[in-house]
Amino acid sequence: MLIKKENHSLDLYVFVFFLLVASVIYFPTLKAGALWDDWIFIFKSQNLKFNNPLEYWGVGNNQRSWPMFFSFLWVLDAFFSEKFIFYHIVSLVLHTSNAFLLYKIMPKLGGRNAGLIALLYLVHPLHFFSVTWIIQLKTLMCIFFFLLAAISFLKYRESNTRKDLVFSIVLFAFSLLSKAAFAPILILFLFFKERKVALVFISLCIYSLLLTFWSTHVRFLKNSFLRKMPTSVSRELTINPPTLADRAAIFNTRGVPLRPLPPPKKKMDYPITTKFVLALKNFSNYSLYVFYPKENLLIYPNTVVTYSLSDLAVSIAIVLLSTFFIVGFINKKKWISLSGLLFFIISIVPLTGITYWSIFAYSNFVEYWLCVPVVGLIVCLSQENLKRSAVILVAIVAIFYAAKTFESARVYTSSDAMILKSIERSPKNVNIKLVLANHYFFTKRYELSNAVLKSLEHQVESGEGIQKLEILNYKALRGEDIEELTL
Repeated sequence: MLIKKENHSLDLYVFVFFLLVASVIYFPTLKAGALWDDWIFIFKSQNLKFNNPLEYWGVGNNQRSWPMFFSFLWVLDAFFSEKFIFYHIVSLVLHTSNAFLLYKIMPKLGGRNAGLIALLYLVHPLHFFSVTWIIQLKTLMCIFFFLLAAISFLKYRESNTRKDLVFSIVLFAFSLLSKAAFAPILILFLFFKERKVALVFISLCIYSLLLTFWSTHVRFLKNSFLRKMPTSVSRELTINPPTLADRAAIFNTRGVPLRPLPPPKKKMDYPITTKFVLALKNFSNYSLYVFYPKENLLIYPNTVVTYSLSDLAVSIAIVLLSTFFIVGFINKKKWISLSGLLFFIISIVPLTGITYWSIFAYSNFVEYWLCVPVVGLIVCLSQENLKRSAVILVAIVAIFYAAKTFESARVYTSSDAMILKSIERSPKNVNIKLVLANHYFFTKRYELSNAVLKSLEHQVESGEGIQKLEILNYKALRGEDIEELTL
């Protein structure tokens, strides 16, 4: 492996330049507040009320798949409470740091044009929600610790110093315990010559995946807003459920519930052939978004599980191109490029719908899930010897991406706007409207929350979760005290 000598003279200037660029394109979103999961997992969460952050690391903690993330949040909450702008600034600095670390890593791997390619990563719109959505600090932390671990591991490969290896293992563990997004890299560890070293990293990946599976599948619904409410509210709902007259008083409805529409089909309901079609289309969507990002939405319209002629042509082209590059890298023995491309593919496949994830009930496509896989493509791109015309083209693309990110930032100047834009694109999506109703409740706009619930009456049956939220709004509108919701 080619290890280039480091040049520290320009590092500070590069970092400051990256920070200035990021600050300009994300500046409109600094005044945006908390959003959706931010309330549930952070600002209304009992998890941040612990006296000792070490409690996140204990066995049995229902958020133990993110102990590093919650420990960091505990510190931020102690300093900033609900002063959201400081959380956004921390996210901005973390994202800038990740781009800078990529800038430092690429030359160590024999990469070229590190500054330009790292800048391309910095301004790409796929990072928009990771930077502006506070809960996505976990994604930024995951990338940050992984890149630090990679630098330590490269030092170990160069000097064979055990200290660097230990640092790399610890930092990699911190990455996985912030978010297990880099766990798919375990497949690449199988090709390591150092079997004992590979076994340690593989064990960490498997361990983090098991923790994530437990939290997302087994504990996820039990911890959601729609399943756990203040005790007094649950008791009142059981003893005195809202009558049609009560609902009419709140919503000004006729008191006659309309026939509900059937709920949208989840991925787990699809047969295997349909799952394959869904996965292929989503893989195409993710691949295309890397090169041409159209827009940023909190929740995208569900992928239609049918194929038009153009869809088929795009999917075939992407599969053939991927195969072409894989075979080409093998023939030319470009192992770093091959590893980067394989990491991208391996990381994307589980997100496409071929397997069921409970947190995917909202959408089939989530662009910020690309933040980790795209690291592989960035490393892969850096291995290419770009000619002058290609460098100019990459620079133009970087400017285009920066403009797209700034355009999204101007639209999403508030948390409300982030949700409303998604509703505009998916007017029949019940889940995103429930997100809006919950958001209005958490921001103490109970009348608006009620209005959203009213609009849902012809789309979905009034289930337990909606009734609980309805009770809370009803009490607040009557001037009664309601207990603060904690999870």
